[in-house]
Amino acid sequence: MIILHRLNGVAFAINPDLVQRAEQTPDTVLTLTDGTHLVVAESVEDVAQAMTRFKAMVMSQAWQIHRVDAGHRGLRVLPHGGE
Repeated sequence: MIILHRLNGVAFAINPDLVQRAEQTPDTVLTLTDGTHLVVAESVEDVAQAMTRFKAMVMSQAWQIHRVDAGHRGLRVLPHGGE
């Protein structure tokens, strides 16, 4: 989840996978995958950076889990379609 702010300053969290588009009109308007529009205080650039950081964190954590599992003979993460 990323933390954004409504124009009145109230913070909220949103799953960045639900954001389809961000536009500066002049306020930043997010269009979600279900067609919902949200107006946020952050710039388009700030929203994009927050989404990028979130995705990088998910990838990093997945890699760390993979590295731990690689040294363990029990359960482990396998690449798609193989061992």
